[in-house]
Amino acid sequence: LEIPANSASPAGLVFGYVDDKNYYAFRLNAKSHLAELIRCENGQENVLTQKAIEIDFDQIVRIKLEPLGKIIEVELQHEIEYTINLEEPIPEGQLGLYLGASGSAKFLAFVIERGLP
Repeated sequence: LEIPANSASPAGLVFGYVDDKNYYAFRLNAKSHLAELIRCENGQENVLTQKAIEIDFDQIVRIKLEPLGKIIEVELQHEIEYTINLEEPIPEGQLGLYLGASGSAKFLAFVIERGLP
């Protein structure tokens, strides 16, 4: 993922997508220099956690999300940034790319690996 430093909107990944009102997303915001994990439930976005980050947004940023039942691990640039415990398991659903209105980003690769049951 490459986000221009002057991008007005966040970009990232959507997972646990049920519909446009129910999903999880991990997004990076070049303007505020924040990484956020959000849950959208019934159309209401709630920030589960956020962290100030020091990333050169004009460079390629590697994001790895690993949902493990009620736990999500997030890595940025090969460093574990978050381990989050949720109240309930992430629903199985579609995966996708997240780009806010008026934003711009280059999504260079998208790899999905299915873990062992």
